[in-house]
Amino acid sequence: MPVRALGAAAIAMIAMLAAAAPAHAIPGCDKYAGPSGSDASQGTELQPYKTVKKLVESLAPGQAGCLRAGTYTGPDNGAAVPSPIYLSAASSTLRSYPGEQATVDARLELTGAGAKVTELTLDSATLNSTVTPLKLVGNGSAISYSNVTGDGRMGTCVQIGSGSTKPTGVVVEHNKIYACGSDDGGANKFDHNIYVLESQGAIIRWNMLRDNPGGWGVHLYPDADGTLVEHNDIVSDHGGVVFAGDGSGTKSDNNEVRYNSLTYPDTGGATPRYNLEGSWSGGPVGSGNTAHENCVHSAGAGAPSGIQNPPSGFTSTNNIVFTAGPGDSAVDPYRIWALNPCAVPVALVGPRP
Repeated sequence: MPVRALGAAAIAMIAMLAAAAPAHAIPGCDKYAGPSGSDASQGTELQPYKTVKKLVESLAPGQAGCLRAGTYTGPDNGAAVPSPIYLSAASSTLRSYPGEQATVDARLELTGAGAKVTELTLDSATLNSTVTPLKLVGNGSAISYSNVTGDGRMGTCVQIGSGSTKPTGVVVEHNKIYACGSDDGGANKFDHNIYVLESQGAIIRWNMLRDNPGGWGVHLYPDADGTLVEHNDIVSDHGGVVFAGDGSGTKSDNNEVRYNSLTYPDTGGATPRYNLEGSWSGGPVGSGNTAHENCVHSAGAGAPSGIQNPPSGFTSTNNIVFTAGPGDSAVDPYRIWALNPCAVPVALVGPRP
């Protein structure tokens, strides 16, 4: 893979694609919860519920539940496997009250078709470290404009699909998802920022996926098909994006990874990983997977960090690969510097300011 600088044509392409980013619409509120509320109340703005569970269970299809500023926990966060809170009403929304920021420390599952979370902070501070705080299993379910963190403990932050469902059209966009897996010297590799387990046609775009030494920014395994991964800033994770299968014939096919910045992977420990790679557990490799027009950092000779060569189960075309020179490790990958050819239009990536 040739090493080259980011030229004028590539900069113009990034600017054009940035201009096409979708506008953000703020929905209204139909039901409310607040730290000083009561689950025996009516869930109105003046008489809000107290818990997330009561709020989401009160929503009818198409309604939005709004959380006043504060931190909300689940009903049994101290349990080894806490009970999920299900957002099950079709096209329902869970969000912060406009102009405020609420934090949810609970196990959420979006099971309703078109159910979505937006403008929230999901912080799994009191959850068991093996529990995923957010699962998207409903067709067309989504999370946007939110912060999701695992607080540097072991655990995946966002999971798409499950062993029993294969949702279609899940969307993860404009989020900051970070510190999901623990720093255990690189021995662990199973805790991902986004884990696409079973899925068809998911879209993962305009996210910051960072600071996860315990797994990949995006892990496509074992049956993630037709996923579009684009415009993400993926930095300082154990690995960037991996196309993968379970070795028995269940594999991820027809996924496209494009226009992403994949920089500064965590290369420590026993099993350093690439920023782009395929991993098939000794079984059939995937088909129809592509990676193109990405900007990828490589640490050069030694530990893997750039693009797997030769690619396994995916094609790699027109990717920009750069090798860090002296002093480049101090460059902030979220700012536009001459030394960092993977600069992206960061004003359009991650949650709104």
